[in-house]
Amino acid sequence: MKILLALSLVLSFSVSAAEDFSHGNLLQEIKDMNQLVEIYAGRDLTCESTADCLLFPKGKKACGGPRAYTFTSVNNPDLKALENLLAELLKWETAYQERYGGRSNCSMTQMPTISCIKNFCSIAK
Repeated sequence: MKILLALSLVLSFSVSAAEDFSHGNLLQEIKDMNQLVEIYAGRDLTCESTADCLLFPKGKKACGGPRAYTFTSVNNPDLKALENLLAELLKWETAYQERYGGRSNCSMTQMPTISCIKNFCSIAK
């Protein structure tokens, strides 16, 4: 319940609200959203085949492209909330980069391969 409340509070802010945050507070909001993404993504990773596993880009590097990736299962009851949170995170990171100037190593983030291993979505090794 606490997580659902936190998510609703995060999503209740608009990107324009990011303008009201100081540098440190904006970074903290982005950090909190990243933590919620991982909590939501990990809610249900069960699968019957690799087709049940979903990979999502997470955030945005200043030079373009995703900062990282996260994965979940089609069986995740919070899939829609996760997708919404990822979209909101992208907006906030973009707003941060536009406001404070982004720095990035500009290297391409390696997209992991995910597989259904022993009925759980996992990063394939």
